[in-house]
Amino acid sequence: MCSPASLTGYSNMIKMNLKNIFLLCFISAVLFSPFSFSFAVPPSTRVKDIAHVLEARDNQLIGFGLVAGLRNTGDSIQTEFTKQALTNLLSRMGIAPGEKEFKSKNVAAVIVTAKLPPFYQVGQKIDVSVSSLGDATSLQGGNLLMTPLQGADDIVYAVAQGPVTLGFSGAEGSQGVSIDKRQTNAGRVINGGIVEKEVPVSIDENFISIVIDNPDYTTASRIVSAMKQVGIRARARDAATVIASKEVYQDSVEFISAIENLTIVPDAVARVVINEQTGIVVMGESIRIAPVAISYGDTNVTVLATTPEATISDLVSALNAIGVKPKDLVSILHAIKSSGAISADIEVL
Repeated sequence: MCSPASLTGYSNMIKMNLKNIFLLCFISAVLFSPFSFSFAVPPSTRVKDIAHVLEARDNQLIGFGLVAGLRNTGDSIQTEFTKQALTNLLSRMGIAPGEKEFKSKNVAAVIVTAKLPPFYQVGQKIDVSVSSLGDATSLQGGNLLMTPLQGADDIVYAVAQGPVTLGFSGAEGSQGVSIDKRQTNAGRVINGGIVEKEVPVSIDENFISIVIDNPDYTTASRIVSAMKQVGIRARARDAATVIASKEVYQDSVEFISAIENLTIVPDAVARVVINEQTGIVVMGESIRIAPVAISYGDTNVTVLATTPEATISDLVSALNAIGVKPKDLVSILHAIKSSGAISADIEVL
């Protein structure tokens, strides 16, 4: 920790000459600074929150459909596949379309997608997403007509139908006022898909494969250790997969539940995440900076060898104190990493 005298001296040095900044010790972030930062400290968590059973996987579904009931915002007559799809639909319903060209813009062709979770049974409902294919200007107020949804094997696993709900994305007005910007060419049909065929899940009678969502050797090792502590024989096949023996459990559900509820502290690669627009910086609390000197524009930053365990947070705090902009912070951190003084990944959002 710094003495009050050293902090006062550092403050006076900034006031006298902003062009030369020496990072000698920790400097607290000033109020109303351009950056807000936090530490990414992995908490103890359940295995089920960071991994899943290999055989219990999601499946992607897709289909081609029509959205009707639009207020003159659908596809124009130039969109041939919409006219063809509508003609086919009416023909199947016993309505023979006339030779006169259909000019209504109340219909839009869409691609319908959905995710079918494992173990879902016939009759259960899922959400589906719809995206415009033609030149429709909006799907607002439309209804998705009955659409079969197929898997990669071309088998129909669900059928979707229902009112389309449009999404919103955050935006900022010219005066800095937050507004809602409507995404008009894509939306969702909540609970609009009904499962017509379940995907069978085959689990081995003797072993269970646990797949880690963010592969890491240390995390895999900790999962194995946690299993062994409760009498489960296990081994890590690689950084992503742990194989567990079911020999002490007769029931697969009970066995998987026991594994899912084991708690560990997952490990991760040291990483600094920066949101250049908002100025938010998220970092590991123990990422250190080796002695280095950086000159950027009118700003000079020096980390001396005598600095006791200088960290990324120390550097960000010092840059906060002089009002460095987020854009400049990104450049400074990238430069320090390129010099080899930071052993961490830097990710800019």
